Amino acid sequence: MSRLCGSIGRRCLLPGLLYVFALCCPAHVGAGTYSYLSLLGRQDPVQYFTCPAGVCVDSSGSIFAVDAARPQLLKFHASGSLQWRRSLVAVARSDLWLNYPYDVRLLPNGNIAILNGLPALIAELDSAGRLLWLSTWPDSNQYGSPGGIGVDTDGNIFVSEARNVKIHKFGPSGVWLSAFGVAGRDPGELMAPCGIAFDPQGNLAVADNNLNKVQKYDASGAYTGWSCGSSSPPHEGDPDPGKFYGLTAVAIASNGMVYALDSMGCFVNKFDANGTYIGRFGGYGKSDQQFLDPNRMALQSLSLLWIADSDSCMLKKMDTDTGNCLLKIGSPGILEDLAQVACGCHIGLSRELLCG
Repeated sequence: MSRLCGSIGRRCLLPGLLYVFALCCPAHVGAGTYSYLSLLGRQDPVQYFTCPAGVCVDSSGSIFAVDAARPQLLKFHASGSLQWRRSLVAVARSDLWLNYPYDVRLLPNGNIAILNGLPALIAELDSAGRLLWLSTWPDSNQYGSPGGIGVDTDGNIFVSEARNVKIHKFGPSGVWLSAFGVAGRDPGELMAPCGIAFDPQGNLAVADNNLNKVQKYDASGAYTGWSCGSSSPPHEGDPDPGKFYGLTAVAIASNGMVYALDSMGCFVNKFDANGTYIGRFGGYGKSDQQFLDPNRMALQSLSLLWIADSDSCMLKKMDTDTGNCLLKIGSPGILEDLAQVACGCHIGLSRELLCG
């Protein structure tokens, strides 16, 4: 149980560690850009992230990612080389600002939707990273508990919220439209909705961090009867196959294949379109095929999946058939130990606050 206890213990560390860490490491070199210094003062161009918290991929293979600890949006070429980065610190209107980007998705118009944790809001940025609008939802008090973001084919944006146990729907212009969700443990009910994704039929899949299962809902919010996964009983070692310790994200391929990410167990579990478990890959560790604290993921194609691993400060492109890592973006470098403490605290607290 040492790995699980260690991860839980990091959640109790003061978030102020992040502030100290950020003061020690970043150096502003221009409007909207960052350069990074190692602990020895050496510029480290590979150390793109302190805490990668969300990832998505466009049709050309370009990768977008957000960093929660150093609020920024980054775009990479398909090869993994950096195309540009934008600081989100100054992205604000009135009393709303992007100081904690938690997830990112592409919109049908080519723009970018960002989910922010504290304060709780969503934002649309254009393809160059410029702000178009910010929006929040009723009863959020700006300190709601968003867990995940999804976008349908019409450009409507959906946000899961654990505190009020709701799935919120926004129009393409950011106007709040409706919400659904009933708290409970019966089929179709929710306890801590976190990551969300759409299947090829337009149904919304919701990964519940408390129930540790994925459930699907139609466009009106009605439960379809489809679900997969369940909680794994606590014991020494890895979670049981097809079960979870801490479900945080879900992705669905065009053939209906469902990928469910267990951040605590560090596995990606695979289910077919009927919800039948067919295998998994990953596991806790520092090898290319393993993860330290995976939190978000996004499909590039039927068999290519990007994972945002916060504790390793990297994005990993995984072959879902073999479980092999095909490409890495970022590097722990000599910042690894401090980054793990900071990111473990930051994202660990996020699971408690945002995903239940």
